[in-house]
Amino acid sequence: MAHVPLLSALLRCTAACLIAASPAAVGAQEQFPQRPIRVVVPYPAGGVADVMTRIVVDKLKPALKVAMTVENKPGGGGVIGTDAVIQAPPDGYTWLVGSTSNASNMTFMKGNRQDVLRDLLPVALYGSGVNAFAVPPGSPVTSVQEYVALARKQPGTLLYGSGGVGSSQFLGFELLKKASGIKVDPVHYKGAPPILADLAEGRLSASFVPATVASSLAQSGRIKILAVASKDRLPGLPSTPTMAEAGYPDAGVSPWFAIMVPARTPKNIVERLEREIGQVMAAPDVRERLLTLGAAPTFLGAADTEAMIRKEIQTWRSLAQSIGFKAD
Repeated sequence: MAHVPLLSALLRCTAACLIAASPAAVGAQEQFPQRPIRVVVPYPAGGVADVMTRIVVDKLKPALKVAMTVENKPGGGGVIGTDAVIQAPPDGYTWLVGSTSNASNMTFMKGNRQDVLRDLLPVALYGSGVNAFAVPPGSPVTSVQEYVALARKQPGTLLYGSGGVGSSQFLGFELLKKASGIKVDPVHYKGAPPILADLAEGRLSASFVPATVASSLAQSGRIKILAVASKDRLPGLPSTPTMAEAGYPDAGVSPWFAIMVPARTPKNIVERLEREIGQVMAAPDVRERLLTLGAAPTFLGAADTEAMIRKEIQTWRSLAQSIGFKAD
């Protein structure tokens, strides 16, 4: 009997040591991050998502104290890059630049099996781009109203550029078609850069394109910008009207961009990343650089980003129903 207290103490010690040595306990104690982080942009290099992300990542590197690489994996309206992140280990070392298409693809993309809120966890929304309605330099139209009039005279003969079914370009133009009653068919691309190239060459009649990259092309005369899909006029394009001023307040979509990680990523890692991104987005130099590009440096935390995405999913389902769109 004299040995019972000693035995109990040994059992307690053994149990405590086993818990401390368990993988879960070790993982909980391990400081994050310990190795390089990969940030997947599911769109081509040079687009608004790519440019904005690199600005934010450059500012995050010293805060996280690890190497960070931005990897462009375009294709499939963002599905290819998104799938690469969904399949990655849920350890916080692989991030996705999620965007509007992650919400709209659930409705508009045929055969899409991705569910943005089942397969991924929102970390933080760090901004939104502004799309501009642009036409080729040789186009006879000088306003959105004139474009609509031209499209009405030539139903089914004009083409517009789209970043894929469910992209902000596609959604914005479909909203314009719904509001104006015009019939213009989409040509789908892997992102904004090839759209802008074909628009400049006159192979497309129009497209919504990122103002961040379109403004410089407009200044050099390679395209014409007729309106911007934003609430207010852009400082860099003060003479360009908004879509509302052009008579179509419900047309045009400004894509949002958010960091997302694979589902089942530990909560403490998500919270750490959310906090660090929030601090970066509060930095005046970051906000100034994004505003100079024509982007809106908006920040939302994980919970608010998730709520926004849920709302968007319903919005695009309603649009698909109203225009009679069926993915299958």
